[in-house]
Formats: sequence, structure tokens, C-alpha cells
Amino acid sequence: MKIVNIYGGLGNALFQVAFALYLSDIGHNVKIDTLGLTAEFRNKLRYFLKACNININECSYEERLRSSIILSRRQVKHKELLLLKFLFPQKIYKEIIWGELPSCEHNYYYGYFQNYELALKYAKIFSKGLNKIANENNFERPFTQDVFVHLRGGDYQTAHAVKVHGLLDEKYYSEAFKFFESQPKRVFTNDKRYASKILGKNIFEYSEGIDFIYPDIADMYLMSRYANGIIANSTFSFWSAILGDNGDKKIICPIKWFADERLQKESFKIKPPHWIER
Repeated sequence: MKIVNIYGGLGNALFQVAFALYLSDIGHNVKIDTLGLTAEFRNKLRYFLKACNININECSYEERLRSSIILSRRQVKHKELLLLKFLFPQKIYKEIIWGELPSCEHNYYYGYFQNYELALKYAKIFSKGLNKIANENNFERPFTQDVFVHLRGGDYQTAHAVKVHGLLDEKYYSEAFKFFESQPKRVFTNDKRYASKILGKNIFEYSEGIDFIYPDIADMYLMSRYANGIIANSTFSFWSAILGDNGDKKIICPIKWFADERLQKESFKIKPPHWIER
């Protein structure tokens, strides 16, 4: 049995689920590890996977213990994972190079797997799930040639997030706007105060969101319905842009995906070659 750990937000989870699907497609019995998730996030993930018609079971604590000797009851402790990886390298995979797709010799996989080729392989499955959710909850939207603009503030303003990810500034967005000077734009953000500061005197229409139990899923769907986009350096932004893309979307993305220099050197694996970097 192969087990793929799920952690982080919705964008991270979709990469991890995509990797689990990849392992399943090449013939392995795969389960996902959701033991470290909150009940709310676990339910949201289950809801999304069901809409996508993805049938990957969740491992139990006992299954994880037998597979990889992990003693932690919920989220795997970092020090424990490093020790087990050292003692049992054939059992444990912990991502070293950002975005690499590891060999299938291990039992337990812990990583982000942020690789655009992996994402493209399963994007249609996720898109169908989003479309089904929108249809069943009456917030379907037609595909539009307008531009979505995503700004990620909020959790990206903590000291740790700024050190790892960094915050995009006014210069990035003003340069990106030059590609769409005459086209209508709609702003999506988790932090209107931050967005207003960055966008300055520019007057844009803000998305007020959908009255839905999982507003982030609704926002991801809404952004996926745009033919053009200016994204932030986040996996949520990434999936919103890549879902529903037949290769003809015009997406502006930041050159600087990470503030951390090592991660930045490896970030080329996340960006499709037809996206425009600024």
C-alpha cells in the first residue's frame, strides 16, 4: 500500500491528490492520509473528491503505523518524519527538491508535488468536479474573456510566510495590467485591505463571493471561468488559472514565486511554459 499525506490548504491538497491519482494509475493500491486535517477541512476535501468522482480511501492510524511506523496520532511530527526517513529510507519519502515527482518504491509520501505536468494530467477531473458543484448549487457562470485578478494577503502576511513566499507588490500588478489595458477585470482576494493598498487608485470590481458552505471552492470555480488572469504566488491561484484551460488562457504570473532563494530556483516546475512571467 502507498499512502500520500495531505496537508496545507486546498491548493496544496489538489497537488497531493493528483500525485495519489498518479500512483493509482500506474497500478498501486493508494490511500491518502487525512489524519492531520481539521474535521472541517477533511469534510471539504471529501465533498470535493466526491464531486470529482475520485474514489481514493483514507488510511486509518493503524494502516499508517503498519506502513511507515509513524507513531503520531494526527499530523506527522517533522522530527519524527526525519528520523524515520533516516532509519527506513525505503519506507519514507520526504520531499527534498520542490516539485519533483519521486519514484514509487516508498510506502509513505510527504511532499507538495507542485509540478505543472502532474497538474495538467488531472486538471480535467478537477474541472468537472468544480462544474458539477457549481451546477448543483446554482452558481454556474459562462466562460468569459474578462480578466480575474487574484491577490493573496491574510495568511501570507505572517513572518514565516513572508520569509518563504514573500508578498507581491504594486509593481507586479501594475506591470501585469499592461497586458489587459482595455479588458474588464474582477478582483478576488482573501484580504480586501491588502488588495486596496496594492491596487491603489485603480477602480476594479471586487468579487463578493458566493453564499456557499465552501467559499474557497466557489472562488476557485469562478476564477476558472476566466480566459485571462493575473495570479498571485499561491497554489490556490495556480489551480484557479489552470482549471478549465485548454492551452489558450493568457495568464500572468510572478517571476518570484518564492522569497526563499532555494525554493525559487526550483519553482520552474510549477509554472506552465506558456504563462507570462512578470
